[in-house]
Parts: sequence; structure tokens; C-alpha cells
Amino acid sequence: MKRSNPKKFYQTIRYEPEADVLSWELSADKIADASEAGNLIIHFNAKREPVYIEMLDARSFIQGTMPMVRESKRQVVRLQNA
Repeated sequence: MKRSNPKKFYQTIRYEPEADVLSWELSADKIADASEAGNLIIHFNAKREPVYIEMLDARSFIQGTMPMVRESKRQVVRLQNA
């Protein structure tokens, strides 16, 4: 993502355990629209740039990706030792 003003760029990540929602605040821009894609809700500003992302059922998603992360780490170690 190209940033016109790096001083304005920030990112906040939060987890709400009661709702099991992981959220990323990418910008302070006003939300104009949102789209749902699977367990993600992506909120956009008026220029259709993502400003806020919510991951529903976050715990299950993250636990499901852990085997892939572990395998990726093993492959990196193998490549480094080759």
C-alpha cells in the first residue's frame, strides 16, 4: 500500500476474546463501506481503500494455520542448512 504521508500511517491490532474477533485498524479514515469475505469483514473509506479489518472466529483460524507456519519454519531451516 502506497502511503502519501508516512506520519499519518499507523496500525492497531486488537483481540476481543469474548467475541473471538481479531481486528486491525489501518487508518483513521472514516468508514464508507464494508465487504464480507469468509470470516473477514473489510471496511473501506470513500476511495475504497481498506481502513479496518475484522477476523471473526479468529482463534479457530489461527489454530488452523499453525501447522502451515511450523512447516514453513522447518523448510526455512532446511534451506539455511543446505
